[in-house]
Amino acid sequence: MLETLFGNPHYKLVSLLVAVLAWLYVQSDEVATGQVNARVEWELAEGLVSVRPLPRTVALRVKGTRAAIRKARTQLALVMPVDLRQAGPGEHNVDFAPFAVNGLETNLEILSRTPSGIRVQLDKQVTRRIELKTRVVGEPADGYAVRRVKLQPAVVQVSGPASVVNELQEIPTEPIDVAGLMADLDVPVRLSLPASITAVLAEEVKAEVSMIALNEPRVFADVPVEVWGGRGTVTPDVAEVELTGPSTLVRDLSAEDLVVFVHPPGETGSARVTWGDGGPGKVRVLHGAGKDVRATNVTPSTFEVTR
Repeated sequence: MLETLFGNPHYKLVSLLVAVLAWLYVQSDEVATGQVNARVEWELAEGLVSVRPLPRTVALRVKGTRAAIRKARTQLALVMPVDLRQAGPGEHNVDFAPFAVNGLETNLEILSRTPSGIRVQLDKQVTRRIELKTRVVGEPADGYAVRRVKLQPAVVQVSGPASVVNELQEIPTEPIDVAGLMADLDVPVRLSLPASITAVLAEEVKAEVSMIALNEPRVFADVPVEVWGGRGTVTPDVAEVELTGPSTLVRDLSAEDLVVFVHPPGETGSARVTWGDGGPGKVRVLHGAGKDVRATNVTPSTFEVTR
């Protein structure tokens, strides 16, 4: 019995191979139904465009041998031309059934098409120059704000159906993310165009984002007060000073970085000098943080100088 089961292995292998090939042949020749996709090529009269986006593909339910269906699925050359060159402006019902599919083998029968047809609205094609508008999203780094956003170019020429183009007041760009931003930024931006509109761009649209450091007040206690030039004594000899300037600068300062200088009038004698009163003598605050930081208040405001 074992001899019958395991004998003639080469013969049994050949028999199995023949059986598999026969099964594959029968399968490939068997009639079935399946779906393949065809690209739609639209032909419109010169000067006309569709108001709504037109489908680019159509799904075909076909009947034929399995081999033919498999082959059709791998083909990229299945094209269904839709000739609407005789159609004028307005609404048109387009049935796909009459249009042939180029590249489809003759032994495949089209049973149905999805979509079976569509309603097309045609309009005259026009061009206009439209202003661009952008917006920012996100929060800049602490202490900074967006000063200005400038688009280059600020106006673009667009083309599309007259009923859509003539209603456009502006064209938005995709939002610009300024989250965590501290420095100026130049970044390309994309336009958010209606589906039926195209932009005629000679160059890429860029946004120039200008940042500014926010001013912030900060109060410093126990700031030393001195007589300018060291000639004399001053009372009180410490003061409270308020500085206002870019937060990135004033936050880095401490009271040790500041000094209040009292400039009494004349060379000799006692004097009373008041902060910001415009009288003789003056009170100055030195801080070394640059011209963008200024003293906005000194308390107490009046100082007695003895010489």
